[in-house]
Amino acid sequence: GLCFDTGAQGVVDVASRAARPPPNGGCGGAMAFPLTVFEQAGKGRGCASTRDLSAGEVVLRCAPIAVALDDKELSRRCSRCTGVLADPDEATICPSCKIAHFCRRCAEEDGTAEDHEGECWALAVLRGGKGGKGQEFRDRLLAQTAGSTAAGQPESSTAMTRLAVRLLAVRTRHLRKLEPLPLVDPTADDPEAPPVAHDVWPDVEELDPQSSLNLDEVLARLPVDIAQDILGGSNMVALLAPTMSRCHRNEVLRLVLRIRLNSMALLPEERVREATGSAESFSWQDLGTGLYPSGAMFNHSCEPNCLWYMDRGVLVVETTAPVKEGAELSIAYLPVARSCDADARGRRERLLREFGFQCLCPRCERELPNQVAVSASVPVDTSDAEVEVVEDDRPRRARPRPGYRGPGRPRKQLAPGRRGPG
Repeated sequence: GLCFDTGAQGVVDVASRAARPPPNGGCGGAMAFPLTVFEQAGKGRGCASTRDLSAGEVVLRCAPIAVALDDKELSRRCSRCTGVLADPDEATICPSCKIAHFCRRCAEEDGTAEDHEGECWALAVLRGGKGGKGQEFRDRLLAQTAGSTAAGQPESSTAMTRLAVRLLAVRTRHLRKLEPLPLVDPTADDPEAPPVAHDVWPDVEELDPQSSLNLDEVLARLPVDIAQDILGGSNMVALLAPTMSRCHRNEVLRLVLRIRLNSMALLPEERVREATGSAESFSWQDLGTGLYPSGAMFNHSCEPNCLWYMDRGVLVVETTAPVKEGAELSIAYLPVARSCDADARGRRERLLREFGFQCLCPRCERELPNQVAVSASVPVDTSDAEVEVVEDDRPRRARPRPGYRGPGRPRKQLAPGRRGPG
């Protein structure tokens, strides 16, 4: 049975997060979600129902700490709320990076400019960089992060890197005891809307790998190429981060690992339902990636009783079958319903590669009893050396402000890009 611990330090009360007033002063709701977080020896944390649930019930709605659109979506969706732009030609475009688009509402919101500032420079370097010192900085960046797939392959998406840069800015605001910027919550001004959990930076620090875990050991559980990619990616993030957000090398690496192991793809509802209910080889075709600490509490199962999708940036977790009180609530981290997912070995290999764990769900245990997955290791130097800082010529004042709100700005050309799911 499940081992519930409602009082021990470190146990996360996800349900109570619905009662938090959102940072932007909107309606956070006072209704608790029908779930609790448990701690089980040998398994870690997970979510369980606090009452009997019917199929189709929403058990969590959660605003992201930060999101980053996939490169191919940057011209079609708002970089703040991820909503589809009704008329991209009328969207407001960041005058600095000339890549990020914003819907009218987000362009007029307080906090949008500051929220985009760090990502703006990263976009200009990674996807822009046409000549001058910007191109020179880009060349030096790629030379110093040659171990990273994202750095070495121009066609790769920059979403994970940009997400890390945005999260470093959130961390900096927290350390400086500044008010958190408004989270992505399109229902914040609607008093009739269902509650949405609003996570804060301390919730990010509760995610694995926690500060007590040795980063060498965490990386050793991952395949060699993935571990090397994470190391290169953390170097890139450290170099791209705004000056005020820079921190110790190990802190950047820990954040990149948290993103890799806990971030969730931005999946549209219609595509998720289509892929979940079909044995055909549908891909999830994510729109980007985001970090949802409350959502990261759900464990994976190859026969999940919940599905998850994004509603204008907000994570929604919904039951797909009746769930008894006290039963674990689980989701699928990767597609598991297709005919090509029938091979348990293949599923375990994919999960080990992408998330660094051997799946021990009931379905895998039935199909592959007593099978042990072995993870490759990579020697890692996590010494106390500081990251070398590349001197740059990044713009300090040119950034999207609430004042550049008027639609009708001519559409700019965007650089294409692509990233695989997860």
